[in-house]
Amino acid sequence: MASGICVFAEHWNQELSPAFFELITAAWELKEKTQEPIQVLLAAAQPETLMTQMKGLPIDAIYAVKLPREICFQEERLARVYSEMLKEISPSVLLVPASDQGRSIFPRVAYRLGAGMTADCTELEIRKREDGSYGLRQIKPSFEANVKVCIECKTGIYPQIATLREGVCEAWQLDGKERDIPVIWMDGSLEEEVLVELLEVLPPAAEAGSLQAADVVVVGGRGALEKDNFQLLRKLAGQLGAAVGGTRPVMDMGEVPFENQIGQTGCTIRPKICLSFGVSGAVQHTEGIKNTALYIAVNTAEDAPIFQVADYAVNADMRPILEELLTLLKERQD
Repeated sequence: MASGICVFAEHWNQELSPAFFELITAAWELKEKTQEPIQVLLAAAQPETLMTQMKGLPIDAIYAVKLPREICFQEERLARVYSEMLKEISPSVLLVPASDQGRSIFPRVAYRLGAGMTADCTELEIRKREDGSYGLRQIKPSFEANVKVCIECKTGIYPQIATLREGVCEAWQLDGKERDIPVIWMDGSLEEEVLVELLEVLPPAAEAGSLQAADVVVVGGRGALEKDNFQLLRKLAGQLGAAVGGTRPVMDMGEVPFENQIGQTGCTIRPKICLSFGVSGAVQHTEGIKNTALYIAVNTAEDAPIFQVADYAVNADMRPILEELLTLLKERQD
């Protein structure tokens, strides 16, 4: 019988992705209910380097494969490797980040395994079935984020695969204690000849995940699209050292890229401080900011729904506030 909560170890340039540590938190929450072991699925050119970054995590076993570096950039081949690994591991649950890599590789893995998969989950729950097994309830926004749906794989279909949106869970906090984690080495060889030669790995133009990692975020809504308000908003963010995010209408107008859209159809953030200007507060957006420590909202509409979730509500025109904040920051610098 399938058993174990398996976490995909996403990595880039010899570094585990921040999403991996969030998935460990999600796996631990599931383990507390099912008592199944936490397993890690790892394939890399230098897996030992990544294993050192896992010390102190509540992992029960690492299943690892060493691959030629060229294969690590061929997603169809990686899907085959992970599929064969999972056939041997036989976990009941597989957790994957809802990243570009996760979205590309693991639908292929699910197809190869004949398994069920739910993409872009925002919540996970466990239900004990009549036969004693555990069903993973995978909750996600649907129908343009107007409703939430709960999906559960059929009994006996394993692994139950879910991609989890980044920022939904807090990253697991290392306690400084090193734990001996058993490593099970597996065969990742493929019969086909490698036809791709890796010449160079270039850094991204901008640091990936900067919005999710930011302590301070400035968000613009539809109301910020008037005049040059968004330019002032960007200037304020620059003065504060903050990341800039937007609602879906702002993304649709091209003011922010999709990666910086906040909400059910975008990303989830958990900054220490979030300042929003011209955000009405539709549930599709507020789902993405519900983990913010301190939320300050500025809106001209007295009955704006955003004021119901804000810690501080400012019912005023954003422009004079933006201008005054910029003036105060300039005076401090001088």
